Amino acid sequence: MRNVKWLSELWKDKKRLVLFLVLFSVANAFLAVAYPLYMRAVIDAVKEKAGMEAVSRNVLILLLLGVTNFVVYSVMQGTRAWMNIRFERDIRQRVFTHLIHLGRNFFHKYRTGDIVTRLTDDISTEIKLSWFACSGIFRTVEALCIIVLGLLAMIRLSPLLTLAAVGPLPVLIVIFMWTSSAVQSRYERLQQRISDVNAHMEACFSGIRVVKAYRRENAQKTGFHGVMDRRKNAEIDAVKVGTIIESMYGYIWQFGVIIVLLVGGKMVMDGSLSIGTLVAFDAYVFLLVFPMYDIGSFFVQGKRAGVSIARLLEMEDVKPEVAETDVPKALPSMLGALRFENVTLSFAREGAKVLDGVSFEAKPGELVAIVGRVGSGKTSVVNLIPRLFDPTDGEIYIDGVSTRELDLETLRTLVGLVPQEPLLFSDSIESNIRFHRDWITRDEIMQASEVARLTEEVEQFPQGFQTTIGQRGATISGGQKQRVALARALAGRPKILILDDCTASLDAETEAALWAGLHQVFPHCTTLVISHRSATLERADLILVFERGKIVERGTHPELVSKRGVYHTLYELGKLEEEVGRDWGK
Repeated sequence: MRNVKWLSELWKDKKRLVLFLVLFSVANAFLAVAYPLYMRAVIDAVKEKAGMEAVSRNVLILLLLGVTNFVVYSVMQGTRAWMNIRFERDIRQRVFTHLIHLGRNFFHKYRTGDIVTRLTDDISTEIKLSWFACSGIFRTVEALCIIVLGLLAMIRLSPLLTLAAVGPLPVLIVIFMWTSSAVQSRYERLQQRISDVNAHMEACFSGIRVVKAYRRENAQKTGFHGVMDRRKNAEIDAVKVGTIIESMYGYIWQFGVIIVLLVGGKMVMDGSLSIGTLVAFDAYVFLLVFPMYDIGSFFVQGKRAGVSIARLLEMEDVKPEVAETDVPKALPSMLGALRFENVTLSFAREGAKVLDGVSFEAKPGELVAIVGRVGSGKTSVVNLIPRLFDPTDGEIYIDGVSTRELDLETLRTLVGLVPQEPLLFSDSIESNIRFHRDWITRDEIMQASEVARLTEEVEQFPQGFQTTIGQRGATISGGQKQRVALARALAGRPKILILDDCTASLDAETEAALWAGLHQVFPHCTTLVISHRSATLERADLILVFERGKIVERGTHPELVSKRGVYHTLYELGKLEEEVGRDWGK
């Protein structure tokens, strides 16, 4: 029933269009069913020598019926094709809009290739979901109209012959009941195999540099051949079963033609049936062959559409982990004062606490450095600020207002995030910096680029800021990617800036110039930086040292070094890594 409800929601604001398609389906069926009656009239008029006037009149009616049927059918088919394409767009937009609001747990559970398959192949207009939502349904409505009107006409001509013609019907009902589950299971398996293929390609191409570095091209090729073979086998299996069932609906019905010819021929020879009536009756039986095939196709494609709907509903049922507040509060000021108050975080997948009782304050204009070993909770802390996910317990305040009580749009405009791995898109450098924020002016982009120490290098490119950088920034260096991502964050003029180890690929001179520019242009911006770079730590107003999700030390650089605790160890290791890096550079 959920599948039916899901389909009905597509049509709920299109009642006039539904009425239009139903009326045209009935009209098309009426015209198709009327044709054999006038064909009978022509044959009987010729046989009975009724005169050319009667023959000509009925031939003219046949001609008008044919032309009208052509016009009605063409309009109906064109409308259905247009709606198939429209549904494909609407369904994709609806599901995509839902997905981009989901959190980390969803994207950990579903592979990218699987999501892409559900948004493309499952919805495709080519005899799949969007096709079934309109053409599949209304072809069946048309088929039922033809069958009902055709059977009424056949009963009017000869009840006995009608009974003989519908003899194969019980066989078709048994076939449907017997094959229903087999068809569904095969299409479920096929859609999963298609997901596997897309997931393999996505993983291979997104990590192509690693594949080449380890010379694993042949291994990837072998793996791809494997998933393609499994898809091929699943598709052959599904198509084989589906084709057999669809064909049975058409061909078994044709046994009715043989029965009609045998019984009807005897009735003509007995004189109880005219030759024109037999020809008309035979035409009706042939007329019903394709509608019976369409009904068979409806059952088969309905199972496939049901599988696709279930796969989409599975994703649509996932609720966003971060919910918008019903009545958002306005910030009394826009200063960027940040406070964590006894914040705890745990994920269902990991089980244990990722953060445990974290509390600290960052005042406007302060630079707060966050350090700790791998897995200590550093990135989780900063991801909580723009509410990429919410804490399990505790509160985070900006200018005295809980982030849960702020509108997400407002909150994420206040916060600029530069992740450890810069995510760039195949577009111009300027578009990557603006990132669909139309309110950002070109002057602001230029200023952000200047602070990020990007302008001088970009202006050396032939097309400057209009240079297309390729997927994930493949055509520029690691340091340039980091600075484009930084310029993107700064262009929005955030009150809170988060830098997740994004200075790691910058040399000391560029990093020093970056901090100087930030302090000059954004003096009141609260900055949180995850870093082990000695120059960064030494200039920080506050350093937070994380260990297993807790803050184990806090203070300024001189204070923490003098304690000779966890921070001292991490600081010395960081300096050693920098020295080794400089030696290798030489």
